[in-house]
Amino acid sequence: MIHPLLKAFIIGIISSTLVIPFTFTRLYKALELRFYDQRLKLRPQRPVTDKVTLIAIDDNSIKTLGRWPWTRDKHAALIDTLCSLGAKTIIMDIEFLEESPPTLEKGLVEDKLREVKERLKDISQGIQSLPQRATSKEGEASQELFDYYSTVVLEEGKALETDIEKIIVDHDEALTRATALSNRTILAFHPVESLHGANSLLPIYPALKELLLHEEAVSIEELTKRLFLKERQQKDLAEVFTLVKKQVVLETLLEGLEKNPQATQEELMQAIPKGLVEETALQDAYSKARLMHHVGKKFGKDIRISNAGKEKTPSVPFLETPIYPLLEACKDLGHTAMVPDFEDGTLRKMPLWVKRGDKYYLQLALQAVCDYLGVKDGDLTLYPGKLLSIATPSGEEIGIPINPYGQALVDFTGRPGPLGWRETFPILSYTLPIELWQIRKDSNTLWEALDGKYLGGTITRLKQALSAETSPTKKEELKRQIEEKSRELVDFIQLSIKKSRDLLEKEPDEGRKGQLALALEEMQQELSLLKRLETLERELSSRLRKQVEDKICLVGAIFTGGTDFSPTPYDPACPNVITHCNIVDMILKRHFINYDRKAHNIPTIILLGPVMGLITSALGPLVGGGALAGVMGIYLTASYLLLTYLGVWLHVAGPLIAMVTSYTAVTVYRQLTVERQRREIKNLFQHYLHPEVVNELVKDPTKVKLGGVRKELTIQFSDIQGFTSLSEKMQPGELEAFLNTYLTAMTDVVLKHGGTVDKYEGDAIMAFYGAPIDQPDHALRACKAALEASETQEALNLQFKGKGWPTIRTRFGINTGPAVVGNMGTNTRFDYTAIGDSVNLASRLESANKIFGTTILLGQETYEYTKKDIFAIYLGLVQVKGKAQSVKVYTLVSLAGDAPPQDQELDRLLSTATSLYYERKWKEALEYFSRVLTLRPGFSAAEIYSIKCRTYVDIPPGPDWTGALVLEEK
Repeated sequence: MIHPLLKAFIIGIISSTLVIPFTFTRLYKALELRFYDQRLKLRPQRPVTDKVTLIAIDDNSIKTLGRWPWTRDKHAALIDTLCSLGAKTIIMDIEFLEESPPTLEKGLVEDKLREVKERLKDISQGIQSLPQRATSKEGEASQELFDYYSTVVLEEGKALETDIEKIIVDHDEALTRATALSNRTILAFHPVESLHGANSLLPIYPALKELLLHEEAVSIEELTKRLFLKERQQKDLAEVFTLVKKQVVLETLLEGLEKNPQATQEELMQAIPKGLVEETALQDAYSKARLMHHVGKKFGKDIRISNAGKEKTPSVPFLETPIYPLLEACKDLGHTAMVPDFEDGTLRKMPLWVKRGDKYYLQLALQAVCDYLGVKDGDLTLYPGKLLSIATPSGEEIGIPINPYGQALVDFTGRPGPLGWRETFPILSYTLPIELWQIRKDSNTLWEALDGKYLGGTITRLKQALSAETSPTKKEELKRQIEEKSRELVDFIQLSIKKSRDLLEKEPDEGRKGQLALALEEMQQELSLLKRLETLERELSSRLRKQVEDKICLVGAIFTGGTDFSPTPYDPACPNVITHCNIVDMILKRHFINYDRKAHNIPTIILLGPVMGLITSALGPLVGGGALAGVMGIYLTASYLLLTYLGVWLHVAGPLIAMVTSYTAVTVYRQLTVERQRREIKNLFQHYLHPEVVNELVKDPTKVKLGGVRKELTIQFSDIQGFTSLSEKMQPGELEAFLNTYLTAMTDVVLKHGGTVDKYEGDAIMAFYGAPIDQPDHALRACKAALEASETQEALNLQFKGKGWPTIRTRFGINTGPAVVGNMGTNTRFDYTAIGDSVNLASRLESANKIFGTTILLGQETYEYTKKDIFAIYLGLVQVKGKAQSVKVYTLVSLAGDAPPQDQELDRLLSTATSLYYERKWKEALEYFSRVLTLRPGFSAAEIYSIKCRTYVDIPPGPDWTGALVLEEK
């Protein structure tokens, strides 16, 4: 006969083996990702690097600077300002894929319009004066008029044309200039997938391309016949046929350029059949091909590969890059492609590069780190499916774990809090650097005006010379002269103010005195404005420099209503620029997450299944279930610690399923073999124990003995108010029918919500929730039962009234806490009951309803467990008889969301009143208790507190006063 443990071991192996195929399904992967997310969320938040600052296009920026997108001169101003503040690397997570249209600057337009009006006025006056200046000879007058038009009007027309051209502003030019001068700005681009999502065409694309290139005017119908397209492929081809032809053209032109970079447009076009695409599309394709070739030459990276045969990175056909002037001006490019998980669309990993041809293009954040650390092209080594190694100038090797497709798990450092992601990363609103730029601009304008007014433009000329100078020595000399002249200008204005004051005091002429006063006021305002702008610039510059200097500055959008968001484990709508911040932090702090391997997962499954089977067989289903929970807890804890402190992602879904499956299989086997014993137990106890208790005994026969277990329960006591006097007015038979009707209805409510009726004592009922069956929501069940019982009572009162019986009001006391529950009694007779302090407190709370004038009273623990699901009013601290420690009590009103407005107002007033009461502010508390009584006259709790407040105003209690209401009755 096979030993039971050997049987359990075999069952465990079989059940574990059956789990392995499930680990390759999409459902399993989705489940494992959820476990992974939960472990990430449970990790303690670690400090982030101090080398990154986010320049956020936030809601305040949109409110201040207007609707998005903005003109690019604002980005130019931002880059200039960040450079002046010492930013080491600037990352623009904004794509500039198209040229922006030229715009008119409102201020310049207004200035030029004024100039035009003045010139037209002069021309008009000149024309009107011609007859007066003409000689008697008509020919001479005509010649003078002609000369005037040819020399004045035409010249003025050309001048006006030039001025109008000046007010048309090219913001791309401004951004290009700022990007080039910064020599530290990295721009964003994104790759374009092949065939625009028509995946069914991918297997036949080479044949499709061959036909389109070598046969003119091939229709969809012909392609369908010749390539034997399936229905799905026909549908996809019909939807993207135009795009497919454009892609074929672009790829062909790119291939031609790769072979011969010096090829002319005509030479490249020879490989394209006539009529394949329209002429405009052909020109666009040629421009894109030239641009792609240029991008590859300037920005494509060479990565050393340790084993090229295992490199699986797919090559993308196109890159959507910034416009050509910006490509020439920027320091580098970084891609912004996102790869959400197929199972649930959540972003957990990031491709560290994209590949086109034999060139690699780094991810935006990775490119930023490489630029920040001074990593050069050729300093990256790829170990396919394992690591991307970065060799820093200091000699350190940074190894980023990757999967076979070059994707790294993002170690999300922080998490959004009440203030969003500002609690994790240093975030500057975009408006602050722009504000500093505007202050500097206003200050420069004022300096130029004062320089022209008082120094004849000396400082302006020196600045112009400085901008044109290339010699470092001469530059320093010009800077010194500018500083010296600036001090002279301020000293001159101050001296002029002093002299004007002296002259003003001595000047006897009132007219002259008024002129001096105006001049003095103007100089004072100029000096005051100059100093105020200098102070603002100095303070804001100092503040921003602390957050920008020598740091990586990422510029991106986080404003409400934006589109640059993705779901992440921490945030269902996380700004993508935050993800870039996390990647920068991850690399700089060397804190990575390693992928789990199937080679680790499957052996773990095969090992844990049989072990769990042996434990279940040896300990039995109940203890084995506890052991299962313990082993699962240990495994989950180990996986959490590995992820948190070692960055190792250990799969948990498969091993947990294997353990549960093994436990279940062994338990089912045991249950089948002990079925006879179960039937015997049921027949023995079903006549005198509660059915649920009987079922619990059947599940675990070891419970057929005296004694109990300590566990957390919710106990509920109910009693009819004034039942003694009510029963004295009824005949015995009538009273029996009355009680049976009442107790039956109340018991049905308790059982409906999963409660266990412990005992009846006349009209009183004791019930508890959470045993013998575990109920995680036992507190909420008790509250719902009490509310439904109150409604049932109203229906009973209508029934009682029809029979001539008195109406009733039932009071409830509910408390949650530890109790001993089990079979209590003798060896021959016992009951399934609960005992303990928590039971006694529930009974006291039921009696306390008489003091507070309430119907349902809850203990503090019950309220804490259910406060999200119920609406209850806090009544204060009470000290019940037999207990030295006071407890908080609440009166249950309704489930959450069902409370009437009057009760919500009552809760607010009473909460304020009791807070003031415990703070010994009895006069203020009395005012609020009075408002409570106005809202609900006769409310006993408010009346009791009001009496005590009046007493304490005259005779304050001692220092050991706790404020608790002492209940003398049981």
